[in-house]
Amino acid sequence: TSDFRIRVVSSSNAPINIRVIDAVGRVLATITGVQNNQLVSLGGNYRGGSYFAEVVQGDNHKTVKLIKLN
Repeated sequence: TSDFRIRVVSSSNAPINIRVIDAVGRVLATITGVQNNQLVSLGGNYRGGSYFAEVVQGDNHKTVKLIKLN
């Protein structure tokens, strides 16, 4: 209900970028230069609803669905 916490663990040391998108497709946040095993907190100011976090490291892409409750 407060925020999301994302930790990316990888065997690569390449920089990690995270992009948060709402259910309509609007980009709400872009976080660049995340380090391996770093904890990132985001979404404290988001309303309740569904969001997607796209995590990109080099050629590796992962999308995670985030659901915030009111």
